[in-house]
Amino acid sequence: MRPKWGQVRAFCRVQGYRETRTDHYYYDKVLSDRSTSGTKVSFGKDADEVPPELWKRVWSLQLRLKSEGEFWKGLDGTPPEYAIPPMPQIPETLPAYLLRFLRDTLHCADDQIDLLDQEQAQDLLNAYYAGTLRQSRDAADARLWEQAAHDPEFQTEVGRIDAELPADDLTPWDR
Repeated sequence: MRPKWGQVRAFCRVQGYRETRTDHYYYDKVLSDRSTSGTKVSFGKDADEVPPELWKRVWSLQLRLKSEGEFWKGLDGTPPEYAIPPMPQIPETLPAYLLRFLRDTLHCADDQIDLLDQEQAQDLLNAYYAGTLRQSRDAADARLWEQAAHDPEFQTEVGRIDAELPADDLTPWDR
């Protein structure tokens, strides 16, 4: 069903469009993405139906509505959904000193760094210089080695690796 031009004007008024009059009624509105939505209606055409070849252009391209149904919802006073693409998320980049610390000191991979926000990266840096990061890493390593000593799968894997290594490679370690 196509509306009358008077209904298009009513939609614009209800939805807070700015109306100006020159040779036509002009309606403009700034949308949330800072683009504009707007249309024009000729004087004296309020009772005329919007022509079928023009109606889709009015609701989709000029008013920038998501669907034709949004026009009818908006005419009743409900805020319509506009066909606005989602705003791209700009990734937060870490300051250069934190990136350098994570890459050069902690030897973190880029995909690991991407998981950290600035506060987490700063906490790692602070813990490193306070000495608590090294202590907690050393404690974690000690726990892992202790668990490995009692893990039969680990012991089997170590035995397999030892068997594959040439005997002369082990000599420096035995001294």
